Amino acid sequence: AVVAIGATQLAAQAGLAVRSTDPEAFRIVRKGNAVYLLGKDEKGYGKYFSYSLGSGVEFATYEFLERVCGVRWLRPGPKGTFVPERATLVVPDLDIEQAPSYQYRSSSYWYERKAAKVHDTPYWHDRVKRERGQLFDWLKHNKINSCWLVPGGHTHRNIVKKEEYAEHPEYFALVGGTRKPKGGKQGGWQLCTSNPDVALRAAEYARKLLGQGRLMVAVSPNDGGGHCECDTCRALDVPGWTAKNRYGTEYTVLSDRYATFANAVARQLAPDFPDRFIGYSGYAAYRQPPRRVTLEPNIMMWLIQRQWYNWKPGEREEFHDFYKQWRTVQPDTFVMSGEFLSHEFRWGAPWSIIPLDAEVVKWAGQSYKVKSGFATIQNDWANNGIKYYTFMRLLWDATQDLDAVLDDYCAATYGAAAKPMRQYWDRLERGEKEWQEQLKEKPGLLQVAFDMPLIYDAGVLGDCRQRLGEAAQQASTEWAKANVEFCRRGFDYTEMTTQAMSLYHQFQKAEDLPTVERVTSQLRPLWARRRAFIEAQRDEGVVGYGQFNLMILDASKFGNQQSFEQRFAFLEKLRPNTLLNPGFEDGLWGTWFRYNEGPGARLAKENPRGGARCMAIAEQGWIMQFLALVPGRKYRITGWMRTENVDRAGIRVCNYDRPAF
Repeated sequence: AVVAIGATQLAAQAGLAVRSTDPEAFRIVRKGNAVYLLGKDEKGYGKYFSYSLGSGVEFATYEFLERVCGVRWLRPGPKGTFVPERATLVVPDLDIEQAPSYQYRSSSYWYERKAAKVHDTPYWHDRVKRERGQLFDWLKHNKINSCWLVPGGHTHRNIVKKEEYAEHPEYFALVGGTRKPKGGKQGGWQLCTSNPDVALRAAEYARKLLGQGRLMVAVSPNDGGGHCECDTCRALDVPGWTAKNRYGTEYTVLSDRYATFANAVARQLAPDFPDRFIGYSGYAAYRQPPRRVTLEPNIMMWLIQRQWYNWKPGEREEFHDFYKQWRTVQPDTFVMSGEFLSHEFRWGAPWSIIPLDAEVVKWAGQSYKVKSGFATIQNDWANNGIKYYTFMRLLWDATQDLDAVLDDYCAATYGAAAKPMRQYWDRLERGEKEWQEQLKEKPGLLQVAFDMPLIYDAGVLGDCRQRLGEAAQQASTEWAKANVEFCRRGFDYTEMTTQAMSLYHQFQKAEDLPTVERVTSQLRPLWARRRAFIEAQRDEGVVGYGQFNLMILDASKFGNQQSFEQRFAFLEKLRPNTLLNPGFEDGLWGTWFRYNEGPGARLAKENPRGGARCMAIAEQGWIMQFLALVPGRKYRITGWMRTENVDRAGIRVCNYDRPAF
């Protein structure tokens, strides 16, 4: 027997080649006593993405190893790879050819990279290198090329940097009658896009990057508000066109002005770069398709519309209507949002919306010409690995039946325990669906963690525990037993976190000191046990160690939303009527949360009133702590504050009588 890999003389003599013109297509043929694994040797999109993974001939090899040899790559790392022992290998009659449904397919660990950057220690750098390498190996073996074509992104801050304000204030947005915009690292500092010089600067910026080999360059506004209010910019908006955000606040829709700007840039680049694109995102105040502007053909859209709550009545229809409207403006491009698969405020518990993910992947895979699927994921494979696996498989072949993919995953992962494990995942999905269907309004991102006791109620948890018990009894091989146990650890974490949030609900509703003391005395050890569990699993990929162990309460280094989990470190030490660590002598971890822009808030040793430390706050900044107070009581908060050349300084007390931030 002979296995001929690539463009061999043997394949040429047999007259065999890949028929598809797709650069990543492959073909597997058994002819006589020879097996031919055919495909291009070079990476399909290596011209644009030097870091891309795999090639046609590599993908043919992985398909052969899986289909014929039984090798499986079910999650990153050696414990997720199955290689069967076989004395003989029988190759059936084969002549199959495949090409990807999505040209650009990618995923990455968001928290692992962020945590390494924040900590900047040898452990974290070694860890992220190992985790990244294992993830990329897993992606490649599942035919993911790691090409991330996201034409959105907030890039006006790169087109004209805020340091240029002194020389060119006219480039920046007019807000409140003055061109003196404010903002942080990602947001604010919007540009006056009706200024012709700004469009020229954007074209220069894009020309430089396209000349370096980029396939696409984004020219989308910065994050946040502060958009230009000058008469020329406003004249580009559709008169009277307003909408409301999720908080009910009305705003002017800015889609036409930013589409006009993107067109101005795209027209300048089209003659010199006919096969490249200018990227533009539909987001926030400009998420709707423009009404009076037709986009240039070399503009590629990224539409920020997530299907997180599409089991809520009406949401699925609204989701598809949104894309139908945009298809009248840009019919050929679909780019999947980065947060497509993960919800960081589920805190590593299952985010069971596999059918919703699959529906969108399959629909777009068959509806659009240019397709890019990208998802940030967490290293939480015990609870969400089945979803990550399914998503990657459908990116390659969106025509696959979802149930067939899930059944195959369960059979390959759990062996004889496949049936109860499939029932386990289905029960989690049904619990998610039932919770969403009873929602009167979509929950805010930060609200989801608090709703875990509703999502994983006693019925869901009891059924899931029973299915796991049945699976543990039926698993007949060491491989299957290990995978059921891995899943059980993820469930333990989900149950523990749900119980903690249930106690937190009781804490918020408590109306007397004895109840507050009872609930907090239960909550403290449970939260400590949860953190110890996470620490014990840190190298196992159970619940996402990078997300929960930043050990820094600084949103300026990690992002306000992503630091949300850190705000609850105080639960381990919570005492009624007690301000913890008021003099900052114990540092910050576990008591204070810090948010700042620029220099902001920092722990300092200069000029303390008493002890060795104090908090120094410069520019915009604040620190906060949650207090367990008893309703109906009066409290007095006092402190020492030294000020110098400041406009405002003080203490703000907020009553969080419901779990929202």
